[in-house]
Amino acid sequence: MKRLRRLVPVPGIFCFALLVRIVYNLTVGRGYVPRYDSSAYQSLGFHILEEHCFCINAYQPTVGRAPLWPGIIAIVTYIAGHHNLYSRLFLSFIGSGTCVLVYLFARDIFGRRIALLAGIVAATYTGLFIYDGWLYSESLYTFLLLACAYSVHLIQRTSRARWMVVGGVLLGLLSLTRPNGLIVLALFTCWALIVGWVKIVPWKVVARSVAIVTLLSLAIVAPWTIRNYVETHTFLPVATGDGIVLEGAYNDLIFDNVSWRGRWVGPGHLGPQRMLSHRFPHCDVNIACTPAWDAALRNEAWQWMRSHISVMPHLLGLHMKNMWTPSTP
Repeated sequence: MKRLRRLVPVPGIFCFALLVRIVYNLTVGRGYVPRYDSSAYQSLGFHILEEHCFCINAYQPTVGRAPLWPGIIAIVTYIAGHHNLYSRLFLSFIGSGTCVLVYLFARDIFGRRIALLAGIVAATYTGLFIYDGWLYSESLYTFLLLACAYSVHLIQRTSRARWMVVGGVLLGLLSLTRPNGLIVLALFTCWALIVGWVKIVPWKVVARSVAIVTLLSLAIVAPWTIRNYVETHTFLPVATGDGIVLEGAYNDLIFDNVSWRGRWVGPGHLGPQRMLSHRFPHCDVNIACTPAWDAALRNEAWQWMRSHISVMPHLLGLHMKNMWTPSTP
């Protein structure tokens, strides 16, 4: 009975969050048309379904995106139809799950009253529900990241193997949602070393959790890594992309132009010379189509940073400030 009473707010938080997201999608998001990254994800999903090809452009395989979210779009489209509303409603369920996780985390740390307030805030927080109205991968990534963190919290509290398994699966799925998901594995290892060193968790449990989580997460990512090697003959765990991200964040336009300062510019604003189209004429500027192109972009960005080292502290400060401002194209 006590456990049931503890779980009573969970369906309430979930349903309230879901109502907020459905209302948003049916009103503000009613005429939504995918653009930028969301358009790429939708194209990938459609091509998976119609051509059995992980392609943004027809019959041209790409390694420029992580596969999980496009794969989900393909499944939702197969079941419900091509209208993007169905995929956004799926994200609404995912986003509502994120609000439940916020409640559970807060309950375990601060108690039920503060947890209920935290759940309500999460359900109505624009920075969360706005991504449930777009076809970006942020909503799915946020849910998986928070679920992964909560599983680590439960490992620390209970030392049970089942939460280690859950954490490994979630971390693998997280890595297939965005390429930087694998960085979380390094953070998990740091957590394990810290809790073992200060004797919060016995070293035996630490070793077992690191082994299970690492093996499961890498096993989930491995098939996609093999696929990428077959396509590119390069070791690429999930996807390219860091080169184009760095190139768009560190360039003359970002610092000299007031309207762009401290943000990120799309490839089209930098010109063909800067985007290396003279060296890679077959590459679409909207995706990092080959590892070599992505590496060249990354090198260009590092060269700019080294030649503008005096402005880097200010620019990094602007990035930190702008990180808290939702981007709403």
